[in-house]
Order: sequence, then structure tokens, then C-alpha cells
Amino acid sequence: IEGDFAVVENMRKEIQHAYKRLMFSKNTLEDSLSSFSVFTNHFFELLDLSEADIGRLRELLVVLAEVEQSLKLAEIQAKETKERVMRDAGITEWQIRSDKITKLISRFTIFTHKKAAGVMAGLEIEEGSQAGELTLF
Repeated sequence: IEGDFAVVENMRKEIQHAYKRLMFSKNTLEDSLSSFSVFTNHFFELLDLSEADIGRLRELLVVLAEVEQSLKLAEIQAKETKERVMRDAGITEWQIRSDKITKLISRFTIFTHKKAAGVMAGLEIEEGSQAGELTLF
């Protein structure tokens, strides 16, 4: 019996040692998993910066909408003022008779600029190249 008792005691010690190794492995795994993340800290920093940028862009959209409304109002007021001044001066048609301005507008190389200047000056502008085409002189 004494020999059996020694065998059982030896088995108990081995089981106890195996249990301690198992608990150590469990704790090591828990520590590893507790600090594990799919995303790095740098990713979260970049995400925060992106969200801040989106917030600033939203603010910018509000400002741009306000500027757009101001410009539309200024355009309406400018047209009303132009019409009133022309009416008071007895002018029925807007024309620029200055050769300098006509020559200046004709030297514009970008058709959209030329067209916009022509509209402001009341001049007929010849059709230009399509947007993006290269004009050679």
C-alpha cells in the first residue's frame, strides 16, 4: 500500500504541475488577447483626424452656401441697378464702344473667360474650342 500511496502522490504532483502550466498558459493567452486589436492606435488617430476634417468640410459647405446666396443676391441687385441706370439714362441696349476693351477681350485665350467677358461687355463672341482643347498661336 505504501508503494501505491507514493504513486498516487507522484500523480497528484504531476497533475498539480500540469494545472499550473495550464493556468500560466491561460493567463498568457488572456494578456495577449486583452491587448489585441484589429486596428492599430495609428489607425484610430487617423480616423479621428478624418472625422475632424469631415466636420470642417461640413462647416465649409455651410459657409459656401452662404457665399453662394450672397453672390446670387449681389447679382440680382447688380442687374436691378444696371436696368435702373440704363432706364434713367434712356439706354435700351448695353454696348461697349471702346476698342480697347474689345481688343482686350479678343485676346483672352480661354473660351469660357472670353465668353464671360463678352457677356459682361455686351459683345458677340465667336465660338471657341471645346473645353480642354489646346489653342496654338
